[in-house]
Parts: sequence; C-alpha cells; structure tokens
Amino acid sequence: MPVTADRGSLASYARFPAELDRDWLGRVCHLSEADLAVIRRRTDPVTQLGYAAQLVTVRAIGTFQSDPAAVPEPVVAAIARQLGIDEPGALAAYRAMPVRWRHAAEIRDRCGYRDFATQPVQRGPSPSSLARALAGLGRVIKTLHVLGYGHDPAYRRTIHHLLSRGERRNSLARAVFHGQRGQLRRHYQVGQENQLDSLGIMINIIVLWQTVYVQAALDHLAANGYPLDPADVARLTPLGHPTINLQGRYRTTSRPPLTGLRPLRTSD
Repeated sequence: MPVTADRGSLASYARFPAELDRDWLGRVCHLSEADLAVIRRRTDPVTQLGYAAQLVTVRAIGTFQSDPAAVPEPVVAAIARQLGIDEPGALAAYRAMPVRWRHAAEIRDRCGYRDFATQPVQRGPSPSSLARALAGLGRVIKTLHVLGYGHDPAYRRTIHHLLSRGERRNSLARAVFHGQRGQLRRHYQVGQENQLDSLGIMINIIVLWQTVYVQAALDHLAANGYPLDPADVARLTPLGHPTINLQGRYRTTSRPPLTGLRPLRTSD
C-alpha cells in the first residue's frame, strides 16, 4: 500500500512548531522512567541534557539536527525540569562534544530509527520501495534529458562540446602515459596512485604550457593586424599536443624558469 504525506506533514518535517503550547510540550517532551534511566547513566549534567535534547528532537521532528543545541528554549526548559538541571543554558556546550555523535547512534539503535540514506535498496529478490522510487526518478531524469536533447540545439551543442573535451583529455592522457601503452606498472595501490598523480601533473603542465603559448600566438596575430574571429578563438583548446614531444624522459628541476617566453616560430 503506497504511503502518502499531506503538505502539512511535509512542511512540519525536520522543524519544531512555531508555537509551542503546554499540551504539545507535555506530550512530546515527556521522558518516561526508561528514558530517565538511560539518560542518567551519564554523570555530567551537560551530556544528560544533550542526550535528552537529541532524544526529544528526533521524536518531535523526525530527525536529528546538525546543531543539537538548536532546540527551542521551552523544550530545553521542559527537559531540564524533568532532569533536575538548574542551568538549561549548559546545552550550548554540548554541540562541541564528540560524544554527541555516539549519543545519536545509541538513540537510533535503541528506538529503531533508520536513516533514509541507509535504507537498503534491495532485500532479497524484490527491490525495496527506495529502489523503486530511485528507478522512477531515473526514468524521469532520462526522459527529460532525451526530450531536451531532441528539442534544444544549444543543449546538443553543449553535450557534444563536453564529450569532445573529455575525449581530448583522455587522448592526451593516453599519449603521455608511458609512450601510449597506458599500463599501470605498479602492483600495489600506493604505487598506482603515485603513477596516476604523476600523470595528472604532467597533463596539467602541458595544458598550462599550451594555454600560455596559444595566448601568446593570438597576441602576436592581433599585434600584426590579423583579424581574429571570436568564434574561432572560442573553439581553441589547450588539450591539443602535436607540438609537444612526448618521447624520452620527463625531468623536473628546482631552478627558476627564465624570464619571458620562447620565441614563436613565425613564417614571413
């Protein structure tokens, strides 16, 4: 049977009511004998108040808050009275205590609460309600994408541009990676990560080099009166590498680079 929620329920989720009357406080903030027994296992009044505040919060609004001390003052006062704590303001110190996360996990296990994000997608041969919802959402997104792709030429150009950019980057990576062989030589994770990090550094160096010299070439053409079409300039990419010698060994040096750029190869 499908579960539905009205707009009022959705609007009140994860937030306390704007007006807290005595009936609501007495009903929601009441701590049972079992609750008090668990809370009083903590010897510090701050942790007692913090644990109780998180317990009442999740019962009242259906979830834990990122700031466990962001609880309305009437709620804190009602909890403090039941615990015999004279300083409700002590709750402010609870937000900086790492123990708050352990308290939240304990409350979740004790009361049987489950996060939506951790709900299993499939249990046994049949998908769960979360899996069906995600599958339905995926179909909606895919349908919108297909309709937009067929209807909007600008959207198609954007997708083609992104695909072309990704393929150019992959082509450059394949060319740089060990003479186009593209093989990871290390047999352990750290070594493979070092190889991939080195590959990323070399690609970034080539992209920076190409960007600087492409701009220098454009400046040279503009200074000599050559007309530059902005549409052509927009299509330039620093991922091209026909002018980069990828053979041999790559060496780095700690010496500072010389001032200025290398002279451009121009034809008269």
